[in-house]
Amino acid sequence: MSYQKIFNYNFSSKIDHENYFVNQTNQKAYNLTILEKFNQNIFLFGPKKSGKSHLANLWKDKNNAIQYNDNFSQIIESKKNVVIDDVLGKSSDEKLFHLIN
Repeated sequence: MSYQKIFNYNFSSKIDHENYFVNQTNQKAYNLTILEKFNQNIFLFGPKKSGKSHLANLWKDKNNAIQYNDNFSQIIESKKNVVIDDVLGKSSDEKLFHLIN
């Protein structure tokens, strides 16, 4: 009896610059947010598993921003740029309104 061999490719789940793959579908977004001096509000949208969170993390590191994790008071005090991943599932409308304004 023969058995199927399994290949373990050890894919990295790190969301850092080294593991971000730039291709034809995300080239413009990458150029605008990472290569150019883009230090302002940005809204990334697209299908699941398309790299939005990864790109947002690269932008956060480049611009010394803070990740929003219901840390409203810390963000207000720091006066830094903010990354909100999964904006619809993370917070109340009121908190997001105050954060944006």
